[in-house]
Amino acid sequence: SSGIYEKRFGKMKDLVIDVDMIDGNGKLRKYGAEVIGTEGTIGIFTKIKLKIIDKIYEKSMELLKFDKMEQLIEKVVSLKNNDEAMAIEYINRYASALIGLDAKHHLIVEYNSFEGDIKDYADIERIWKIRKGAFSKVAAEGYILMEDPFVPLENMAEFLDWLETNQIPSFGAIGVSVLHTCFKEREEIKDLIEIVNKLNGRFGERFGFGLLKKDTLSNIRKHELLTMKAQFDPFDIFNKEKVVNVWNRTN
Repeated sequence: SSGIYEKRFGKMKDLVIDVDMIDGNGKLRKYGAEVIGTEGTIGIFTKIKLKIIDKIYEKSMELLKFDKMEQLIEKVVSLKNNDEAMAIEYINRYASALIGLDAKHHLIVEYNSFEGDIKDYADIERIWKIRKGAFSKVAAEGYILMEDPFVPLENMAEFLDWLETNQIPSFGAIGVSVLHTCFKEREEIKDLIEIVNKLNGRFGERFGFGLLKKDTLSNIRKHELLTMKAQFDPFDIFNKEKVVNVWNRTN
């Protein structure tokens, strides 16, 4: 799992120092961040020690609009190389229209400096409120299903073109190559899975996995979970067969 500042601070597991966990053998032990993201399949966390991050005092923002996808991608590439850019969020033109913005592609960029032209904290919070409320407004128009594909930046232009062609409202942390794609019917998600796999992408970056999404697990991640499941919960006590089945390694 991660948030809007993943580009600057990393994922949740990057902020974990250690974890106290009761495993499937009934043993309470201390582990590192490697057990984060296992979807409750290997044990019960009783304590988590987290890193503390210094408060950010210097911040600013830009709200950028684009008509052409090529210009947007060029800007994202430039921003990814800018260490002061803490967050780079994208809202495509279909989502923009649904949440009350101009029907254009938007980038929200927050800096750990005064580089952006929006410096008033109230204005920054107002823009974040629009972004954070995006799904509720999109869902109100019938797009009640949301996925969280990761697509490598080198393939992002093709993915954005696919979303544009299929008129799929989308928004998310394009700075770390994760978008929230919204649908009205579950059947439509099959095409999303196909294009994400074609573009060497993956799922579960923000929302994790469960019964509905376990089929989107990459073979690498499935092998990791099976290995940890066999080690920490060999009798399949926790969330039995919910994500992986330790007794059937092809599941």
